[in-house]
Formats: sequence, C-alpha cells, structure tokens
Amino acid sequence: MSCKKPICPIAFPVFDSHCVPCPPRPVNPTKTRKCFENCVPFRVVGNQKGSTIFTAGTSTFPNTIAATVENTSDFLINVIVSFEVGQQTIGIQPHSSLSFVFDDVTQINVFGSNQSGFSDGIFKFDVCYTFEV
Repeated sequence: MSCKKPICPIAFPVFDSHCVPCPPRPVNPTKTRKCFENCVPFRVVGNQKGSTIFTAGTSTFPNTIAATVENTSDFLINVIVSFEVGQQTIGIQPHSSLSFVFDDVTQINVFGSNQSGFSDGIFKFDVCYTFEV
C-alpha cells in the first residue's frame, strides 16, 4: 500500500503539512468455519434412478464431510461421491455400513441393485464449510 504524500519519520510531528500518515492496514481476512450435522433415512427404488442424499452445489466453499451410509436392506447399495473433479463409487453390502471423510464433496448419490423393489438406508453426516469473512 502506498501513500499519496510522503510519510514522515516518527521524529517529525504528525501535524507537519507535508506529512500524512498511511491509513491503517486492512485486517487480515479471517476464516470462519460453520458445521452442521444430520441423520436421515433414505429409500432407493429400482436400480436405474439414484437418490441424491447430499449436495453442496458447486464447491464454492471448501468443505469437509464425515459421513456414514448404512445399508438396512437385503440388496447392495452403490454410493457415488462426487468431487469438484471426478467421483468415487463404493458398494455397500446388505446390512453393512460405509464410513468416510472427504474434502470438497459436491454431491453424494445412492443407487440400489434391486431391479423390481427398493433399498433402504440411513445417511448420517457432519459437514463443515470454511470461508473468509
């Protein structure tokens, strides 16, 4: 940051007409962290259409999500975790669960493997967003 008028050394009086002190420097940006958690049941019908169980839209704010997906059905459930770049697909066996911690998740979808019926599960998560204020 530069001043329009010269800055005087401390020895000079501040009221000297040719000396103007610089304005105070801006405060360094501070990061704020907001967290929330939830536990929700879900049902996936068939194996063609998935259900979105979490979405952050575009990852404008960096996020960290710790989650567990429980499969309470008799059929395999596929979980697709989408990131800003790429995705990861993980299968959960019947009556099993998957726990994970990922950064910068944009969306989580679940797909069932039962063509004619439905698959049930429980999604528990704790997500934290960090942004500057």
